[in-house]
Amino acid sequence: MNPTDQAESRKLLREAMSLHRVGRLNEAEQYYAAFLELEPQHPQALRLRGALAREEGNAGAALSLLQQACAAAPDDAEAAAELGLCYLATGELLLAEKALREAVRLAPEHVRALANLGALLQYRGHVGAAADYHRRALALDPDDIEVHCNLINTLLEAGRGAEALTECGA
Repeated sequence: MNPTDQAESRKLLREAMSLHRVGRLNEAEQYYAAFLELEPQHPQALRLRGALAREEGNAGAALSLLQQACAAAPDDAEAAAELGLCYLATGELLLAEKALREAVRLAPEHVRALANLGALLQYRGHVGAAADYHRRALALDPDDIEVHCNLINTLLEAGRGAEALTECGA
């Protein structure tokens, strides 16, 4: 692709992202599709189009796009985290856990991946591990009230009421 064509294709991606941010999803989808016609293995565009598909409730398209994004950029924690969310949405809990663990392995400071993995482990009854992931997320973002609530609930589930009360005070 020559530099002029590449500059034009990047405009498509920027416009898709801008439209996506403001909730104009149908238009964003069209721009992502046009960009991916020019650069079909672009990891960021695949990830963002996959996230958009998940937001629209199109799990099949989302999974396909996010799997492609992960294959195109195996070191991209964002793609793995998005894939994990998509698997969560489809009820594929073991695959969700695998993808979220990969996101955390790639980026140990990825707060949302830590929080989502903690919530998933809590749901699956692995309360000790869940509490650890909640605490790791809170160490990075101490103001996340949702993770505080998840940690409190996890501690209560684990029979650690005194710790839960201390956490409530925090």
